[in-house]
Amino acid sequence: MNKAYLFTSFICLTLIACGSSSGDASDSTNDSITSENIDSNNDSKIAVFEEQEEEECKRCNGTGKETCLICGGHGFYIDDPMGLMGAWGTACEYCGGDKNAEYGYEDDIPDSQKGTGKIECACKKTGMNKNAKTVKELVPKNWTFESKEGDINNDGVGDVIIIAKPDYADHIIEDDEGNKNNYNTPVLAVYFGDKEKGFRLWKQYRDILSRNEAGTTYTYTLNITSKGSFTVSESIDSDEGASYSSGSETRCFRYQDNNIYCIGYEQSELSRNTGECVEKSYNFLTHKVITTTYNEFDESVKKKTTTKDIPEKALVKLGTTRMFGE
Repeated sequence: MNKAYLFTSFICLTLIACGSSSGDASDSTNDSITSENIDSNNDSKIAVFEEQEEEECKRCNGTGKETCLICGGHGFYIDDPMGLMGAWGTACEYCGGDKNAEYGYEDDIPDSQKGTGKIECACKKTGMNKNAKTVKELVPKNWTFESKEGDINNDGVGDVIIIAKPDYADHIIEDDEGNKNNYNTPVLAVYFGDKEKGFRLWKQYRDILSRNEAGTTYTYTLNITSKGSFTVSESIDSDEGASYSSGSETRCFRYQDNNIYCIGYEQSELSRNTGECVEKSYNFLTHKVITTTYNEFDESVKKKTTTKDIPEKALVKLGTTRMFGE
């Protein structure tokens, strides 16, 4: 399959108290969220373990039922979306429709044969294991996962960050070619280390990362720095349409007051036909934004960097919104 474009995003989750850098507006290095200065002043207190409750699920708003992945909530789906044969539909078996129902125009499908348009939300299913001696034991059987270990709460004991993809059957869809596609949403889980008990779940986030869609695949990787911050890298591989631009995103977080807060955001966008590139880095600790422009294809174009103040606002907790798209 020839992919139309490859878009890679990087999220940097900084979970130790980073301390704000004190550079002035003329020193953009100190205000960049990718700079070592943003987490060089580690003056946080050692965290006291306290398991955190999950935020209300944004997919189902706490109802326990999310929109069906196949029919989009209609209870049936259209086999001929181009309309060459009219709106020819089939009752959706994934949300309880009659799989033996005969094909028919959408208006002719009896309500009794249609699905409900809803499936059980993943937030109501069994999530990550709460404690274990080893990382492998933290992840439910048959889930795929990526993990990295490091001291993220500054207590001298190794912790672990895990991104795991569930294997809930109602989120695994078979395509027309017989391939099974896993459309489960990856779980981001934070575990604190315990010298005697191994790892204990601090909090899991089940609806902040992106799940695969038809024609689009999301892949995540993790890394932890020597200072305890860690990065989550997301690559998007899509064969839907064509793209004339590519870019990346970076979000920075830190652990403080027994929670995780966003302290910075960075994005870049490259125009593939002109080479023009714009990078913006927001530091919510120093309340500044750095904008850098240059041309990827033309070295004669001088790189330009400006720094401006941004309004001071309360830091936003991780899990308040989805990681991407908001």
